[in-house]
Amino acid sequence: MSSDGNEEARPSDQPGVDVRRLGAQMVSLHAALAVRLGLNDTDLKILDLVIGERLPITPGRLAELTGLTTGAITGVLDRLEQAGIVRREVDADDRRRMIIRLVPERAVEITAAYQPLEKLLNDLLARYDDRARTAIADFTARAGEILQAEAAKMRPVPSAAAWSGRGDFSVPLGGATSGRLVFATGAAKLEISAGTAADELCRARFGGAAPEVRAADGTITIGYRRRGLERIFDWSAFSAWVALGPAVPWIIEVRGGMSSVNADLRHLRLAGLDFRGGVSDIALRLPQPSRNVSVRISGGASKIVIHRPAGAQVRVSAGGGFAALTLDGRHVTDQHGTSAVTQGWADARDRYDIAISGGASKIAVDTR
Repeated sequence: MSSDGNEEARPSDQPGVDVRRLGAQMVSLHAALAVRLGLNDTDLKILDLVIGERLPITPGRLAELTGLTTGAITGVLDRLEQAGIVRREVDADDRRRMIIRLVPERAVEITAAYQPLEKLLNDLLARYDDRARTAIADFTARAGEILQAEAAKMRPVPSAAAWSGRGDFSVPLGGATSGRLVFATGAAKLEISAGTAADELCRARFGGAAPEVRAADGTITIGYRRRGLERIFDWSAFSAWVALGPAVPWIIEVRGGMSSVNADLRHLRLAGLDFRGGVSDIALRLPQPSRNVSVRISGGASKIVIHRPAGAQVRVSAGGGFAALTLDGRHVTDQHGTSAVTQGWADARDRYDIAISGGASKIAVDTR
């Protein structure tokens, strides 16, 4: 085997150094190509990953491959989309996922920009026999796996969340693929909404007394220690405002009694809701459902108002007695326990199943 027909190729005695040198040379080439395409280096590297994947890639997968935060990935995709190079689409097979696709017209342009380099490399490979080319392909694939594994080792691992009891409490998204919010004790007022930072799992602010907060493996647990009669009766000491990250699906559990809950979940991916212990007033704004989403309210309530997106199918089961129940403005007259459904609920794959027990004064479910 020879590399140029005249000089016998000799294996390097410092392959690690050679690979590092080749990497540095690739960085230089990459920078020049980015200028030609009107991109920055990082954006072009992300674009290379989008092109290199055999299947449509997700923002989460890009974050995993690069070690960038989901917020940084979102910024890159914003720029690539603004440049007309990629577009983000909802996955038809799993509406909870967002996938990234190349815009065909720009894909042709980008492929043309890489063609001179690809021709030169193919010409170089043609100078080697089949056995050598097989060895080169094997080395390249294995080296890529090693580089990816070593990069993962070097990235900092987010530590468990710590909170001093002052200011906002926040938890980075890290490697979490799902979220669970557990409110373990009662409070006067709880407000829940979607956060705006894609690289945050959760951010919270508390009024009055500071609760105990724990965060581990995607689960956020919030609970108050009630000490003395003054705190039992001082409901203003137990108020919480919680913003949940939009990058992962959420299960929300409220286990203690509440005076009021106001949850605007329209921009979240909701996997389930469970209220226990009784709530005076509940106001929910739900997102589009994905699969069968369970909403459970037990322990009794005074007023429950649930708004869902237009077209979202729902079944409402009420037990324990209620003064008034309406579904899309239609009054349900059986006040001792009944079930009301929308017309397409039975055949829908994506739908809400709402079960209310323990009694309620007023229940209203609509699409406003």
